[in-house]
Amino acid sequence: MIQTPRLWRNIWLTASLLGLSKMGWALPASTQASLPPSLSQQGTEWLALTQISDAQASLNAPFEAPIKLRVKGEKAHGDAERDVSDCKTLLTLRGKITNTVTIADWGFLLGQQASCDALQALISVRPASASQLPTTPWPKAWRALTHPALWPADVLPLMGDDAARVSAANTKQSLKQAHGSQPWRLDTSKHTPEGTLVLKDSVATVHLQALARGDFNGDGQQDWLVLWSAHASGGSWEGIRAAVLSRPIGQKMITLTWLPLAP
Repeated sequence: MIQTPRLWRNIWLTASLLGLSKMGWALPASTQASLPPSLSQQGTEWLALTQISDAQASLNAPFEAPIKLRVKGEKAHGDAERDVSDCKTLLTLRGKITNTVTIADWGFLLGQQASCDALQALISVRPASASQLPTTPWPKAWRALTHPALWPADVLPLMGDDAARVSAANTKQSLKQAHGSQPWRLDTSKHTPEGTLVLKDSVATVHLQALARGDFNGDGQQDWLVLWSAHASGGSWEGIRAAVLSRPIGQKMITLTWLPLAP
């Protein structure tokens, strides 16, 4: 027998939830379809992956050329020199690397370490329900998220003895709280490369490159794996790291978490 009252109740509930969604209200995670992890075009190019399942093999794949490192703790007196040729070895040595043998290799080391961290994160990424972050890469879908109150202060680099920036990052302030009076801006113009978000102020320029989406931090909601790179305005300082951007349902500010994530 068809139970008409229950059928109409289900129809009404579905219509109500869809109506709330169109009004800008986020549905609870349990009512949303699971989004499979996905590589962006930039992630495919930067990490040299065609699919996420290749990340494990890429950790063991040899670099185009070995990196000559100085490593502490492997020699009775002073640092030992070590040639590193793959991500698995490089990540194992984290915390022991003091420098590269040649200055020219330092920038290459930072970029390679960021790539290795991203590959490691992709190995454990899971499907996710929708969060308050767009499901497509920036800049177009992210233009509604350019307000400084939504971004953490630590998205800007900490350079030299900038005590104010260190304090803002450590206390989890927003960009508005920490730098509200400074001339910074998120560049979402048509000249911004697809898949890249550009943040500028008087001190530095930051590029956030979207690599992949999925649940990276284990809360069940969608995050973005990004490549963070920065350079000083009018200076020689440069930095590059991998990070995860999150904004779960009910949270006002975007969270930036550097890789590797805490276990």
